[in-house]
Amino acid sequence: MAIPGTIKGKIVDAADYVGKFISTNGHAQQAIPAMHRLSAAGGMYLGWKGGDQMRDAVFANNQISEGEFVEKKKEEIPGPLRFMYHAIDWNPHSDAPSEQWKKILYQSMPAIGAALGTVAGSSAIFHFNGRAAKYAEFKKPNTTLSVMDAEYATGYAQGGIHVFGTSLLGGASATSGLVVPYGMELNTGFYTRNGNAVNLFNRSGGNLAPPKALEERLAKVPFYIQSAIKSGGKISKDWASIFVRNTLKHQFPKALDTTAKEAKAIDTVHGFLQEIYDKHSKTLNGEELIKKVRKEAETKFGIIKPTYDEKGQIVYHGYDKLIKEDLSLKFEDLVLGNSSRFARAIKEGVSKVTGIGRSTTAEAWQQRIIDQNNSVGTAGRGGIR
Repeated sequence: MAIPGTIKGKIVDAADYVGKFISTNGHAQQAIPAMHRLSAAGGMYLGWKGGDQMRDAVFANNQISEGEFVEKKKEEIPGPLRFMYHAIDWNPHSDAPSEQWKKILYQSMPAIGAALGTVAGSSAIFHFNGRAAKYAEFKKPNTTLSVMDAEYATGYAQGGIHVFGTSLLGGASATSGLVVPYGMELNTGFYTRNGNAVNLFNRSGGNLAPPKALEERLAKVPFYIQSAIKSGGKISKDWASIFVRNTLKHQFPKALDTTAKEAKAIDTVHGFLQEIYDKHSKTLNGEELIKKVRKEAETKFGIIKPTYDEKGQIVYHGYDKLIKEDLSLKFEDLVLGNSSRFARAIKEGVSKVTGIGRSTTAEAWQQRIIDQNNSVGTAGRGGIR
């Protein structure tokens, strides 16, 4: 009887994992993926219809079946498009070479509209949720960046190529059924700009780029504190282990390339959280203790912009201070945009070959952090986020 029970348990575990993956992890299943896909699809449809209407206006005819065209009268054209009525005179039944480019344009206009609509729909989501504005602010040379700001900006820049790819495939998927490559590009554009990664085999909740992985760890602090309260005050090392694996190892793969180095980082991070707990558990308990530890953990490990002292010297806080001062990691070893090796390789390769977007490559954002560390800033610049 134990065997059926074991099988049932495995089935439940598998179903539970699938459910959690869909609801919480990075296969573009986070934040607003449904809205993003709906917006992109809506943009594609509207763009397709718009292109079709423009085609009717420009060529003054409409194809109702294979080889059969009917004339479109000017009053049948939407008012805003009537100014372009019959701008191109085309005989759809002619095989003359001079008519061929018109035929290609006639067939392509809806697809071009669909491509433009897809980009507009996809990009609109990031404008509405503030990510585009945040990225624009990070691009300003005088903006002080935390390491996670640079990480976010790198991922957002990587997504640009895939938004463009989505536009190219938008019309094609509508006309020829290229749904899979369109979906892949749409997905990649979303998860890079939304701070996700794609790793089906990571069951720790780690399908996240470092900024979101850090936020996830801080959000889990109350759970670990509750467990510590029930187990004699000892916080599980799992919190620090996942913290290091999903944030620090992504960004400092060479500096933490051995088991011993990784273990030392885990011990350091765990020690800080345990120290915070020990300090406050002497005077607090229950919910008050949990809230206090969570708040101080956010100060110790959170995403906080560097500030400048009265002499213009940079002062690090939170995660950046942990990197620079507590773990003695070097910004020269920092690797950004590594959550998707595919997206990173595409972005870096295209920028290297064409020169387009060189100022927003992973290397360029890393250099911003290095230069910021080496320069004397203006007192009072920056601030805590």
